[in-house]
Amino acid sequence: MEYRCDNKSHSISRPKMLRQTGVIWAHWITKRADNGFVPTTAVIIAFEGELPPTVTMGFMRHKVSVYIPPAIRCAKCQRYGHKTHQCTRKEPRCAKCTQAHEYTACTAMDNEINCANCGERHSSAYKECNKYKEISTTLKTAATQNLSYRHALSK
Repeated sequence: MEYRCDNKSHSISRPKMLRQTGVIWAHWITKRADNGFVPTTAVIIAFEGELPPTVTMGFMRHKVSVYIPPAIRCAKCQRYGHKTHQCTRKEPRCAKCTQAHEYTACTAMDNEINCANCGERHSSAYKECNKYKEISTTLKTAATQNLSYRHALSK
């Protein structure tokens, strides 16, 4: 199982953190910045068995919570479930109008906006889209109940 730990300091090394906390896997979260990717204060850690309420690293105690992965939307075809480098679509699909062109080249008017996932009148990137909400809820169910995505979808 994977869990998120809000780590306030990156001064501790990964091997030392693994030894001290008993985790079986750790990954520091990064975010995109002007000069590439920079580390954040969050770490995803995996435990064997039950989730502890806290972990101690060095002399600091950190809260632990279940990690709920974000819904991944392909920037090429606008569909959920894969990233651009895994996409098999030959031409890009516009997130605004779903036509075969880049988003930056879109000239669609507001009444021509269309979602590639649900077909409603909003952008494919709209966070209130029913399909986005369904996928986010399924990911949350899968993470919190320790289910596969397929089993969580059936619930």
